[in-house]
Amino acid sequence: MPPYEENPEFGPKTWGAKKLNIDTEQLKPLLQPAGDHTRHQEVNPTWIIRTNSQGKPSTEDVFKLASSRQSKIYDACGSEGFAKNADTAFFVPTSDPALGAQLELSAGNGLQAALTGYGKELPPGAKITGWWGISDKNAKLLVHREGLIAGVTSGSLSQVGRAIDLAYVDPFTKRRAFVYMPLDNEIRDQMQGYVPGMNQSGRYYWL
Repeated sequence: MPPYEENPEFGPKTWGAKKLNIDTEQLKPLLQPAGDHTRHQEVNPTWIIRTNSQGKPSTEDVFKLASSRQSKIYDACGSEGFAKNADTAFFVPTSDPALGAQLELSAGNGLQAALTGYGKELPPGAKITGWWGISDKNAKLLVHREGLIAGVTSGSLSQVGRAIDLAYVDPFTKRRAFVYMPLDNEIRDQMQGYVPGMNQSGRYYWL
């Protein structure tokens, strides 16, 4: 047995990826460079893996994340299941390290266009999501239910919120952005698990 299994501190990226059942490319968005707390508002997000100066992942964090992913595995339900059952949520991919793995739009990533399209003042604390591939029918259902929309980074929940309004429909792609209220990170951590089969447009899952 390798020493980092017996007395974990920092281990190879290949080992960390294998423990999480992902490849090394999928591992990258989960890694936080040593001493870098600027990518995330939280100091130690539960879905983030600290690294040392050599970029090796903290095995303590890997084990912790692997354990949370084994505690719950989300099942995709398809659009019909989403339409018929309120105990579902819309999960979207947030795996781009350059964007900070955030659910909401940023000033450099289309926020102003979405705010202009929305045409109203955001409620206090509300944010606008990125654009995602969801049908008009299911977008209306999501807002009507104030359903959950969650950002998924390499199979882990990175952010969770409740959709409260439709913000904007992109005229070319027909993808939709939502106004949402972020939920406490404690709630997200209680929901933490493994989200398999995430695609690039967004997908529906049973809660």
